[in-house]
Amino acid sequence: ENSLVLICGGFAPPPGVGEVCGNGIDDDLDGLIDEGCVPEADLSLDKDGPALVTEGGTVTYDLTVSNGGPDDAPNVQVTDTLPAGTSYVSATPSQGTCSYATPYVTCDLGTVADGSSATIQIEVTADGSTSSLENTASVDSDADDSESGNDSDSVTTAVNHNPICSASASGPSMWPPNHKLVRFTLGGATDPDGNPVSIAITGVTQDEPVDAVGNGDGNTSPDAFIVSANSVDLRAERAGTGDGRVYRIAYTGSDGQGGSCSGVATVGVPHDQGGQPIPIDSAPPSYNSLLP
Repeated sequence: ENSLVLICGGFAPPPGVGEVCGNGIDDDLDGLIDEGCVPEADLSLDKDGPALVTEGGTVTYDLTVSNGGPDDAPNVQVTDTLPAGTSYVSATPSQGTCSYATPYVTCDLGTVADGSSATIQIEVTADGSTSSLENTASVDSDADDSESGNDSDSVTTAVNHNPICSASASGPSMWPPNHKLVRFTLGGATDPDGNPVSIAITGVTQDEPVDAVGNGDGNTSPDAFIVSANSVDLRAERAGTGDGRVYRIAYTGSDGQGGSCSGVATVGVPHDQGGQPIPIDSAPPSYNSLLP
């Protein structure tokens, strides 16, 4: 049978009685509660991110830290190693603070109570220098975690690269300047990932008025008609008093995966085939070839 011993007007615990962790009682009567105790907490980390991002785009990672108990977890810290090919934008925790020092995002979340969770949202941009981004984050605390297998998680994101529009070509100069329409089809845009590229013509301009009076370009307009997404009819004419005509065909390219590019193809009508066989682009000003 246990008994209390009076010492200097107080009570001392019976021999062999020590602190019982987690009961909120000063078991050994030393004025302290849970001294020397290490809490136990099963922390887990879950990380979500996109499967695909286009270069220059934003990647958003969502991290969730959960505490499966049985105790509160003090001094919880999450470390996220950002992958090569990304640039840090921001880190926003639901509690605590986050900081960044290349390549680590470190978030100090304070205490995560038994049965509760905390979240972090990290944003980066993909610069397109790699074909994929593998991102790993892990969680730790001052609690004893016997289930360490769920303390980290990874996400792999494929990087889609923008197509290249500069390879697109329209065709040779037009001759003779007989005022007839000649069809040109844009093609040749390439994609670093091997995706097919669709081209859409967005506008046509020229460096001469569409139907000026007295300059010898005939009495015809408009001078261009878009006949399909990547084909356009251009009028083979130029001002007799000028230096040749240059059409500028604006277009965009899409790889169907979120990547895009834009470009301008040129087609000319020389002034003549002798002394001035190469048309000179004298824009600005420019004129809308699609208007009368």
